[in-house]
Amino acid sequence: MRYKTRKITISTGEARLKLLVLIPSDGGRTDRPGVLWLHGGGYKTGMAGMAHISRARDLVRSYGAVVVSPAYRLAGRAPYPAALLDCHRALLYLRRHASELGVRSDQLMVGGESAGGGLAAALCMFEKDTGGVNVAFQMPLYPMLDCRDTRTSRDNHSPVWNTRRNRAAWRKYLRGTEGEAPCYASPARRSDCSGLPPAYTFVSTAEPFYAETLDYIDSLKNAGVEARADVYPGLFHAFDMLLPFLKQSREAAARFGHSFEYAAAHCFAPQQGGMEQGDGQRLQTGNADAVEVAAALIWDKGRFLICRRPAHKARGLLWEFVGGKAEPGETPAQALKRECAEELAVEVRVLDPFTDVLHRYPDITVHLTVFNAVIVRGEPQMLEHSDIRWITPQEIPDYDFCPADSDILRRIALLYGVQA
Repeated sequence: MRYKTRKITISTGEARLKLLVLIPSDGGRTDRPGVLWLHGGGYKTGMAGMAHISRARDLVRSYGAVVVSPAYRLAGRAPYPAALLDCHRALLYLRRHASELGVRSDQLMVGGESAGGGLAAALCMFEKDTGGVNVAFQMPLYPMLDCRDTRTSRDNHSPVWNTRRNRAAWRKYLRGTEGEAPCYASPARRSDCSGLPPAYTFVSTAEPFYAETLDYIDSLKNAGVEARADVYPGLFHAFDMLLPFLKQSREAAARFGHSFEYAAAHCFAPQQGGMEQGDGQRLQTGNADAVEVAAALIWDKGRFLICRRPAHKARGLLWEFVGGKAEPGETPAQALKRECAEELAVEVRVLDPFTDVLHRYPDITVHLTVFNAVIVRGEPQMLEHSDIRWITPQEIPDYDFCPADSDILRRIALLYGVQA
């Protein structure tokens, strides 16, 4: 089956995320599975275009799926959690535009190879724990899951990927992460896999990720999740992509396809109503009267900025993030830049959205977009008798925050492994 390629850019504030979309050319169908496919490369190399040479292409050509592959930020540009948040945005886009793409919203799946497989597993955990997108099926192929040495990654000198490369890649991806890496960075750290989507993978015995792949499948099974792994003896990492002519590679591709066919027939995960999270674009019809509010996670050297306004200061509590309501004609990003200038006397660069939620109150509906941001000019000042403070994620439990910021704080705590 032939397929068409689309290149889409999600723009929010000053941040852009490029997506590669593969769509079967036969057209007309509205019941296709939608697959977010995440490329490999040890979290530090690779590109979305690798979908054309990976198992993702099979899903489109042979099984009629729609594939979205994001150009997530690599570790050299931004360490954890940047890649995970980009994948989250891409998955939100797939859910938001499911009807337009001819995809069933109850059959959104996630897959990837190597580091992309690790991101796929981490994303499933993140979506479950934050009440985000419901994922129907996961396909983390020979995934990069464990930042610790395992019995097969400890002294591995195989071609393509080995102990030395593995350790260097994890160091770059996790730089700046304090203490034990959370499961959203290193999915092998998760002790309870209950409630995660069904899974299929395959792996070879000679590669570093052999042990952690089978351990992950066992963890899923022990938690009551349907999961299966096929094992190919003696081959090295990514053998199916690098040596597609091998008998074992053809067998791996065929078994992968059969597992996907089974999932397409049996695995469904309806999306939940209520609070909706977006990809930084305007929320869908029915929320047109929402008040636009923007807030900033202003980061510097692993710390973020919080403030306490005069009314809150007088009561001795309620810290919050910088931000405020958008004026008529302002975008959330423009409102945020204005608020930072007025409240802190600084100029900020608005980066990617950290979260995008809809809060419904009895008398008002608020669309809150929280952006990551950095200061490009000026030093934060205490204007109008406000207090400001730089804190690390680990210090969240030491402060009392406004209830409206609870969702933001919960996500920060999860991403950085903090008990808040």
